[in-house]
Amino acid sequence: MILQRADENTICAALLCTGLGCEKETGHLTAKGFNNLIRILYMSKIYEPSQLVYMSESDIYGLKGISEETAECVYNLTRHFEQAANKAEQLYTSGIAIIGIDSSRYSEKFLRCLPYSAPGVFYVYGNDTLLLKDMISVTGLRHPSEKGAEFAKKCGKNIAEKGFCLVSGGAIGCDSIAHTSCIKYGGNAVVFPAVPLFNALQNSEIVRLCDGGKMCLVSDLNPEAAFSKSAILRRNKYIYISAKLSFVCESGISKGGTFRGALECLEKQYTPVFIGDGDGLFAEPTLLKNGAEKCEMSAIDDVICAKFDV
Repeated sequence: MILQRADENTICAALLCTGLGCEKETGHLTAKGFNNLIRILYMSKIYEPSQLVYMSESDIYGLKGISEETAECVYNLTRHFEQAANKAEQLYTSGIAIIGIDSSRYSEKFLRCLPYSAPGVFYVYGNDTLLLKDMISVTGLRHPSEKGAEFAKKCGKNIAEKGFCLVSGGAIGCDSIAHTSCIKYGGNAVVFPAVPLFNALQNSEIVRLCDGGKMCLVSDLNPEAAFSKSAILRRNKYIYISAKLSFVCESGISKGGTFRGALECLEKQYTPVFIGDGDGLFAEPTLLKNGAEKCEMSAIDDVICAKFDV
């Protein structure tokens, strides 16, 4: 695996979106704020965000369409570019790469599905070439029924045997059962953890799988950031957007991240959703009503073959 070093534009995006290299109390732009800033720069014929680093305070405040609050945030952040560049190099030497929207590893689907709030950067650890593969997501309850767990295991096995990459949130339960099964049968997994990468990498088994090329961790959070509940909701969105096909093993009754993520996926039409026949799929009527399709355990392979014409 050869990690890609971040260029000036990617480092600047990481600085603006996540406060890379800054003190923890330093504010940064939201994804929506960053996307709006990029539009403002384009209107001013500024096509590289790194140019902000070399602009004066008056030039930044003078950008057409920029608010005073955003201008102040941008100016204060870009004064820390050197610290951000140093931090990016430290991350690189520890195995964490930063990919921006111009990277081949960054799926254009994020820009299509989230035109106003696509993440400016992702931090990745592990085999980032997996991001180039066709992915199938598997999600479900943290404490699944026996049948739900078996459905997750079967999904992982079939995804591996067909040569696709599994994507999940890596949570205990259905997520972990599925990606463990996928890797056991020779497949690979991309995981969007609920916590920043430094926290996720405390798990020695995850580190072993990533270092062995079997897994890639992906997060839009600064690796040194604190835990964020809003990040969990974002990562659910990213899982479905990354996938070309999604299996929901089981979900709670009209609540919980699995249900909300699947429902948003259906409403926004990120990807087709198939729901398993686990005993704990209490939200089945709602998901079916919104466009999900039922999938018996014996039909998982057929669904994959039909979607990818294999």
